[in-house]
Amino acid sequence: VAEFEMNGQTFTAEYSEKFKTAEEAKSFLEKEIGASYKISSVEKKPAKKSPAAPFTTSTLQQEASRKLGFPVAVTMRVAQSLYESGKITYMRTDSVNLSDFALTRAKEEIEKNFGKEYVKTRKYTTKSKGAQEAHEAIRPTYLENQTIEGASYINRALSKVPHIVASYTDYSLGALEKTDNRLDVALSQKELFFAVETPEGLRLTRDGSFALNDAGVLVTKEGYKVLPQNYRNDPDANIRFNVEESIIELDKNGQFYNSAPGSVQLIEGSKLLIVAVENSNYLTKEGDGLYVPDSADELVPLQESGAVMQGFIEKSNVNPITEMVAMIESNRLVGMYQKAMDAQMSDMNRDAIEKLAVTRR
Repeated sequence: VAEFEMNGQTFTAEYSEKFKTAEEAKSFLEKEIGASYKISSVEKKPAKKSPAAPFTTSTLQQEASRKLGFPVAVTMRVAQSLYESGKITYMRTDSVNLSDFALTRAKEEIEKNFGKEYVKTRKYTTKSKGAQEAHEAIRPTYLENQTIEGASYINRALSKVPHIVASYTDYSLGALEKTDNRLDVALSQKELFFAVETPEGLRLTRDGSFALNDAGVLVTKEGYKVLPQNYRNDPDANIRFNVEESIIELDKNGQFYNSAPGSVQLIEGSKLLIVAVENSNYLTKEGDGLYVPDSADELVPLQESGAVMQGFIEKSNVNPITEMVAMIESNRLVGMYQKAMDAQMSDMNRDAIEKLAVTRR
């Protein structure tokens, strides 16, 4: 596997032939020193991964053992406490069935937090013979409650663990992919955002998959109006043009132009509102790639961002392989710490027993 860098992006490529010995591999690498390469073709293969079925009693015990190191007794004691407090449905079931109400609520939560493109309703059925379908699969009672309150049912001390998973968002720059759509726009610098108008007010986004609605107004893929730089002076202002009459050009600062043979004409009031956020931690994630600014009044339009790229779209900044490796390493560390704590507790118990035995003599 070799690592290449092109246009500021790093990618890996694998040689199609396998070497039988280390000497063959070394000889090949020595011959390739100083060689130049070109991309002759790109092959994209679809990947599919189906989610696991909802929890039954046995699968809940297995996951608790695998991820948390819980014995069955601890798992069922915690589940019993969660059930009695109304946090989860009944925890003794071998059914993977979910009610229509639960499926509807799950769909609503996924759309709210991640977007409609991530929703696919599934109906699971129990395959084992003699399974009791009297109860639902184990699930949260209220899907909208995404907190760590369950930790208090294991150990009161665990409720002090920082809840960083949901609150941390990585705002680093994702890979920029070239498209054939002139209305696709990307920002080549991090912490820069487009401004859009939603029914709830002004929102920020880095998703530049823009399009024109029936009125010729520039909108996001969800239909929200993309705001021009002069929106404060004219709240009804919008970016409007006809792509059939001329070629639409966009400069690096977000200004649209009409390009016709022999002339380039600026489109009045069509400069994108691009803002810089000094501290992205003050943004509130809303779903659909939208963020709520700390204060819309403090947003200052950038006159010359130099970061606008027409015909590009920003892809996800998450590297699945890196994230998987980090998760595995974290699980290993947790396992090491748990074994160390278990060993320490065993030593403390042994010392206490020995001292008690000496005292009774």
